[in-house]
Amino acid sequence: MTAGATIVSVDPQKTEVHITYFHENALHTVAAKFAVIATPKLITSRIVSGLSDAQTDAMRSFRYCPYLVINMIYDKPVYNRAYDSWCPGNTFCDVVVADWVLQKQPDYKQKNNILTFYTPVSELHRDKLLQVPGCQKIAQNVLRDFQKLLPEFSPEPIEESHKAEIRALLAPLTSSLHASRNWEIAVTDELSGLFSRRYFETA
Repeated sequence: MTAGATIVSVDPQKTEVHITYFHENALHTVAAKFAVIATPKLITSRIVSGLSDAQTDAMRSFRYCPYLVINMIYDKPVYNRAYDSWCPGNTFCDVVVADWVLQKQPDYKQKNNILTFYTPVSELHRDKLLQVPGCQKIAQNVLRDFQKLLPEFSPEPIEESHKAEIRALLAPLTSSLHASRNWEIAVTDELSGLFSRRYFETA
């Protein structure tokens, strides 16, 4: 696996597949017996050659809307009852306990509770992702709805001494909502890519 590489072409041949990617300011092509394409159809239809016109048209007919991944970080356990909880009727559709698998290890001690919220946004509201206040409002609505579900979901502020550790935890995450009253949010539209990533912190 090559980090920081962007695939620009997948070209099936008779006995192999040629994959061309851009890495470190240069194009490279490698050959493989098989290629598993795990990209949205709007991407696949543009990088994979040899598709029929009918298949290309069908793949490009899909309509997409933003599906935000928001992480709330708590400095104490808040919710660990289930890996994935479906919550219809809220701004988010479900919430996942991010370290669920790690919790099953006998020597694991939970230091921070990280909850991942999957948040669909309609096409009409996609413009909210273009400005900081719009992103903040989405995250605030998710936090508000989450806190209404059970009284125990009202978090205490993360202490100042823990913020450096939290920043380190956030580094590999796609997006983050800092779940305390004195932290603001970051939301990423997965289809827009990493350039829409934003982090905010208030005093």
